[in-house]
Amino acid sequence: MYENYEKMLFPLNPEEWPYVAGERIWVEPVGNGDPNVRKFRLLNSPFHAHGVSYLDIVRGIPEEDGEGLEYGGTIEKSGRSTLWLMVPAGPGFEKYWPTLQDLGCTYEGSNEDTKTQKRILYSVDVPPETDIERVLSIVGHAQSEGVWGYQIGHLAHKRAVR
Repeated sequence: MYENYEKMLFPLNPEEWPYVAGERIWVEPVGNGDPNVRKFRLLNSPFHAHGVSYLDIVRGIPEEDGEGLEYGGTIEKSGRSTLWLMVPAGPGFEKYWPTLQDLGCTYEGSNEDTKTQKRILYSVDVPPETDIERVLSIVGHAQSEGVWGYQIGHLAHKRAVR
């Protein structure tokens, strides 16, 4: 089942991520179209790469060393959005997560240890049918209470005009 999966390198902006040069995301090949365009579906929600989300179809190009794949652009958006939650170790996440989960959101988590604190980075997948305004309201409210900090990694949803 997993034999066709590969990891694709997404180079990162060193000004945004000074300690992370790139992120590798699991992908699977899709389509039998143009042999010069290798298409892949993202199988993870990114933790650092802006502008892509889970299930997007992307172009893979050979890395400079020829040993792997590098992101060559997005071919088709999945309609999903990605939010990043930076949560200090300890309680708090559990208070707000069930409401987001009820709205259809899922997450992947990664421990991020800094010199001053231990924290967890959550990459939250927001499906296309989910009310993004409601999600952002909940996330923003939790941030104002100090539960987490958040950032939008990719916003595919259309926002309401205010």
